Amino acid sequence: MTYPQMAADVVEFLGARKLKSAMVLGHSLGGKAAMQLALDFPAQVEKLIVADMSPRAYPPEYEGYFQALLALDLKKFRSRQPMEEALAPAIPALAVRRFLLKNLGHHSDGTYYWKINLRGLHENYPRLCEGMASEKSFIKPALFISGEKSDYILETDKPRIRALFPRARFETIPDAGHWLQADAPAEFVRVVTTFLTTDEH
Repeated sequence: MTYPQMAADVVEFLGARKLKSAMVLGHSLGGKAAMQLALDFPAQVEKLIVADMSPRAYPPEYEGYFQALLALDLKKFRSRQPMEEALAPAIPALAVRRFLLKNLGHHSDGTYYWKINLRGLHENYPRLCEGMASEKSFIKPALFISGEKSDYILETDKPRIRALFPRARFETIPDAGHWLQADAPAEFVRVVTTFLTTDEH
């Protein structure tokens, strides 16, 4: 599982729905996948939004999250609240637990399943933490949103971001951490909507 493979998956998704292009938003790991998509398939991306992620390498700090999610025996649960409680020791923030559990699907018999390839993501997690390299740049509008309390986008990251995304703009959401869409959902939506609805030439 690599970012180029994820980018190709998105292109296949767009083609299956007969969409020539899209405005693309990705958070964290999804932000790197969105960056890769824009770099590899610029014709398919009208505008790019990256939520709290830069192209650099990151330490594998979410190993505990993976272990907690993989430890859930989904067959035992018939509602989400007990799952939220089971995850609380490893993932204390309720908003984050609920955000992660949005990746669950629901069978007709009442049982749950992961809509994401959770084991595949975990197995490839070290590789997905690596930095991105590209000889290409994406010259369309791009917005990088960071949380004020997060260190995922540093001032030292911005030259590299601008090299890959020359039209990059930067916004910071006050009082938000890495999970900025969970910490400040209204402000996150406002920033995204403003960018998507503003004509840029």
